Amino acid sequence: MKRLMYLTFLPAVLWMLFIFGFSKDTGEESSSLSLTITQKIVDIIEYNKDITKEEYDALVEKLHTPVRKAAHMAEYAILAVLICIPVLINMNIGNIRMISLKQILFIVVIICMLYAATDEIHQLFVSGRTGKAADVLIDTIGAFCGTLVFLCIYKFAYGKIVRKREQ
Repeated sequence: MKRLMYLTFLPAVLWMLFIFGFSKDTGEESSSLSLTITQKIVDIIEYNKDITKEEYDALVEKLHTPVRKAAHMAEYAILAVLICIPVLINMNIGNIRMISLKQILFIVVIICMLYAATDEIHQLFVSGRTGKAADVLIDTIGAFCGTLVFLCIYKFAYGKIVRKREQ
């Protein structure tokens, strides 16, 4: 039974490896990937609009940093959910909740923040990359938002299930 408990964390560990994979890319590779994604977003936004090459390039440049930061937040929101699930599974025995949802929120956000910090430290050793405290904060905000949304959905769904059982 205890071995199965550890397996519930496997998706989170695999996602951490996914994040690490992007962090090992050089600054040039990372920027190129996010620039390509930003261009695709601009292509969608500006679909069927006549804009000059200069206006297009200016819009891509303006959106490049927000797209990069949104990607940071999204990957850590996903990580937070992948950590929430096994924490909820392993901290609930039958109908007895071992820890509160607030405690789960705190635990998950701290784990994600610590991983974000180690990820930024790792980037200090990658060519063309820098480790930034601001990125740890952005990642932590993403983890907080992901955890909060997940726990709200969980509480709503769990409440419906309990009410249905009582009927």
